Amino acid sequence: MTLNRPLQQFIVNLKERFGLYGSLSLAVFLFVLFFQPFPVGIRDFNNVLIFTAGLGFIILVLLVICNLVFRGWIKRQENDIMVYLHGITLLLLSSVALAFYLRYVGQVQITFPVMIRVILICIIPPLSLHLFGIWKDCRQHMDRLEEENTSLKQKITTLEGQEGPKTIEFSSGILGDTIRLSFSDIILVKSADNYVEILYTDGNVTKKKLLRNTLNHIEQQLRPFSTFIRCHRTFIINIDHVSSIIRRINSYWLTIRDIDEQVPISRQYLLRVKEALVARQG
Repeated sequence: MTLNRPLQQFIVNLKERFGLYGSLSLAVFLFVLFFQPFPVGIRDFNNVLIFTAGLGFIILVLLVICNLVFRGWIKRQENDIMVYLHGITLLLLSSVALAFYLRYVGQVQITFPVMIRVILICIIPPLSLHLFGIWKDCRQHMDRLEEENTSLKQKITTLEGQEGPKTIEFSSGILGDTIRLSFSDIILVKSADNYVEILYTDGNVTKKKLLRNTLNHIEQQLRPFSTFIRCHRTFIINIDHVSSIIRRINSYWLTIRDIDEQVPISRQYLLRVKEALVARQG
């Protein structure tokens, strides 16, 4: 005989939460057994075990019932109202049930201090369920973020593996004066009045090329490529060649690998430079 879908979902959900419900019931049982917060008149140890087990069983039954009643509502509402209502209902039912159990089975005189203890014990299951729900949501969120991160890394790897332009050509206002360089060889571009000075590597040798051009025009050419970033009104640098950022009183400077030169950073570009460096290192 095939079970209907709601019953199947309830059984699956109950199996998932049975360990949690059992742990909470066992915690109540052990707490009452060892700390004996209620003045029970039972002296025989075996009877005390049975009586205390009854308290844990009541908590287990109410956990299952509240899960059955509220699970569908919580999913349909998709907000926190039903979650809190579930906790409050569980607290009230368990407090009343334990009070009646103590009074008519354990022959405990129900006083204000006794009820306070009952409520403190009964608040543990709904509070634990709430914390478990928060942990589960955080875990699912982290799993989604990890999946997105993995997907993004795969896309980046795919894009990096695709063939694309590896060089760029810079031209001068003087006819025929051009230079074609690999992106990875360009260290920085520096403004020099009506000229720009391009610092690049050729093998193991660092070279300079002076062109009649503007830094703004060079920036436009380099804008599609994330490794190049404006750090000062007179400098564009290649992040891949940066060693570190150093601070001197109220100014910041970039140290460049393999050359004895430091590049200033304007405050308006400082945050952007730091973010670019973190992104490249990450």
